[in-house]
Amino acid sequence: MNLVDFSSLKIALIFMLFYIVFIWSVSSGYTWYYYLIKPWRILFLLSKSSRSVMKEETKKLRRKSIKWYKDNKRKFRRSLYFIFIFCIIIGLYLNLISFEEWLVLLVAAICIVFIDISIFNTPFVNKIGKFEFQHDNEFNEYVEDFRKKQLQWLQKTNECSILIQNSESAYGSISKDLSVEESLRTFLDFYCTSFSINSYVYNLGESYASDKIFEALTNTIDMISKKHTINYEEMVINMENNKTNESDVLENIIETLYDSQFIELERYSVEHYLLIPIYLNETSLIILLKSRVNNIENVDGFHIINLTYLFNAIKMNGI
Repeated sequence: MNLVDFSSLKIALIFMLFYIVFIWSVSSGYTWYYYLIKPWRILFLLSKSSRSVMKEETKKLRRKSIKWYKDNKRKFRRSLYFIFIFCIIIGLYLNLISFEEWLVLLVAAICIVFIDISIFNTPFVNKIGKFEFQHDNEFNEYVEDFRKKQLQWLQKTNECSILIQNSESAYGSISKDLSVEESLRTFLDFYCTSFSINSYVYNLGESYASDKIFEALTNTIDMISKKHTINYEEMVINMENNKTNESDVLENIIETLYDSQFIELERYSVEHYLLIPIYLNETSLIILLKSRVNNIENVDGFHIINLTYLFNAIKMNGI
């Protein structure tokens, strides 16, 4: 193997090493790669006023990093073996390595397997020879999390069903002196307060078919951002945010709401919001759910929609 071949092989090994370090960093919650993508964020560390914000943002990034790793773990593992096999094929094709060096290939393959075990905690291999590998039982953790979610969904569904069954008496207990928006909020609070959720009702004043619906959505979204100090560009978490400026992000949000889809917002993993568009026959509403407890989910949005339509039906029938 000449000097050129050896240099090419070193480049391949360095690339694989960088990939392994990157995956280990993601799985461990380290966020150094984030500053490689956005190096200007390092400047915030020089400002004392920004350090607390960066600290909260780093915590949020760590949680997202670990979640991203868990959600894409199989893809990362496949990529590791793909890169290894691809490097071998290219090396053989360019005569950088040969089958005569089978011992080197065998050692490299064993190293890849051990890297897989140590980083990805392969659940199918517990023991090789005298070596035993300990790993977290992620499947049990997943099942436990799912059970908790399932129990929470059941509790919310039961609470919504109880309110539907007692809707007329609940509606009758609301003061007649309140506006329609305040009355609806009071009605929804019979459900929301059970789960430490605050609700806010905003009337667009335009129907879905109106030519001014986009203008009404824009004005309402702007009012919500000012009232609750919401930065949509930084806080939206449930849609691809590949826009270059705030106006493009707002346009994307308005189109999403117009399509009757929810918008999830999060502030440093402390405050959670859910924007719910509801289009009635005569008008349109934006309902904002807010909670400091991480318990707002899409199921809440569907329950709020059903309860709003129920409230509107009771109001229209004059019960």
